Amino acid sequence: MPPATHRNIRPDFPAPASASLAGASLAGANRASLSRASLSRASLSRARAVSLLEVLVSLAVLFVGVVAIVNYFPFSIRASNDAAYLSQAAMLAQMKAEEIRRDNDQISNIMNQIRAQTEPSAPLPFMQAPNLSYSFGGVSQIDPSDAPNTPRVIVRYSKDYRPSQDVIYELKFQE
Repeated sequence: MPPATHRNIRPDFPAPASASLAGASLAGANRASLSRASLSRASLSRARAVSLLEVLVSLAVLFVGVVAIVNYFPFSIRASNDAAYLSQAAMLAQMKAEEIRRDNDQISNIMNQIRAQTEPSAPLPFMQAPNLSYSFGGVSQIDPSDAPNTPRVIVRYSKDYRPSQDVIYELKFQE
């Protein structure tokens, strides 16, 4: 067999002087390319690890945000319900004040009786809203020093709905 000849494929690179030199230079090139490949794999695995770490951190931040939103959701629903009850209580208190003004006689017996009350009357449920009840009084339940002897409609939650009997709305009215 004739010795292997090396053909110069690229004219800008000179052909090796002998086959033994060509083999040596190829082995060195292979070692260099292997070391570059292992370096690039190591840096690639480090880059993947950094990417995985970034993904985990971003998922943790997202999870904390979702948990915070889920925790505040019931509070926002309750605040919305309380605002609806407050609006309804204001409308119903105004309606009761108008009934008292309408039914008041010439000598203002009803208004004088309400003015004289130092304690509110027994709460009665609204027909339009059974979860709310109303009473009348001459002294404020929210701020007792605020205009005593002024007739008021006091709106609370019904005992069946909320036993706490907190005052939702209080309306002062005159003749």
